[in-house]
Amino acid sequence: MDLHKVDPDIQLEVDLLILDYLLCITIDSLLYAGGEAGGEPSDECDLGWYTDTIGIFRSQLPATALLSDDVRIKLQLLELVNGFRQYPFDNRNLNPPSTFSHTNQGKSVTLMQMATSFKSLCKTVSTMVSETNWVDIAAQFVIQAVLEKHQAPGFTDTQNQRIAWAKETLEQLSGEGQVSAQYMRYVQPPIGPDHDRLTSSFSELPIDRFRWSVFDILRTIMKMLEPPVLIQLERGQLCGLSRAETQDLKNRVGLD
Repeated sequence: MDLHKVDPDIQLEVDLLILDYLLCITIDSLLYAGGEAGGEPSDECDLGWYTDTIGIFRSQLPATALLSDDVRIKLQLLELVNGFRQYPFDNRNLNPPSTFSHTNQGKSVTLMQMATSFKSLCKTVSTMVSETNWVDIAAQFVIQAVLEKHQAPGFTDTQNQRIAWAKETLEQLSGEGQVSAQYMRYVQPPIGPDHDRLTSSFSELPIDRFRWSVFDILRTIMKMLEPPVLIQLERGQLCGLSRAETQDLKNRVGLD
C-alpha cells in the first residue's frame, strides 16, 4: 500500500480509516492468538505493539472526532478480546481455585467485569448474533465470574455480593432468553455448608469449554462487522462505488 500526500480536507477521515484498519488487524491477531496454546514471546511483543499503537493513535485524534458505530463496536471488541485472551485460565485448574485477577494496562480486570462488557457488546450487536447463543454464553460468564472468587469454607462479604450480582444478572438474562434459567440453580439458596452447587459447577461447566465458546462468538461478531475501507480501496473497489469512483477516492486519501 503506497501512501502519498493526503488531501488536507479529509485528513481526519483518513486517520479514522487508519484506526479502523489497525483495529481489524489487531482484533484478528488477538483472536488467532487466543486460539493457540502458549504463544511465543515475540508474538506477545507484536500484539502489545498493536494495542499500544491503537492507544497512541486514538490519543492523537481530536476530541471532536466522530467515530462510526462500526468503529465503536470494534473498540469494545478489542478491549474484551485483549482482556479475555490474557486471562490466566490455567490457574482455574487449581482446586480450590486461587483468588486472582488479570491486569491489563495497569488496571485489574476480573471475569465479573468482562462479563458485564460481554453482555454490553452482545446487546449492541444483537442483530448480528443468535440471541439464544449469546444469552447462554453470558450466563456461563456470570457463573464463571462467581467461581473466580469462590473458596471453601465460607463466603466473604465480597463473595456474597458477587452471588447477589449473579442472581440479578441471570434474572435479567432470563427475561431475554429462557436458556439462562438453567444456570440459576448454581446461585440459589440453600447452598449448604460445602457450597455443593458451586463446587459441582467446576466439572459441569469446564473452564476450557467456556473459553472456546467465548472466542467462537467473538470471532462470529468480528466476521459480521464491516471490513476496513483501506483494504477495500487497496483491492480496487469500494462497496457501493464504481472502480473509477474508487480510484478517485484512492487519489484523495493518498493511495496510489
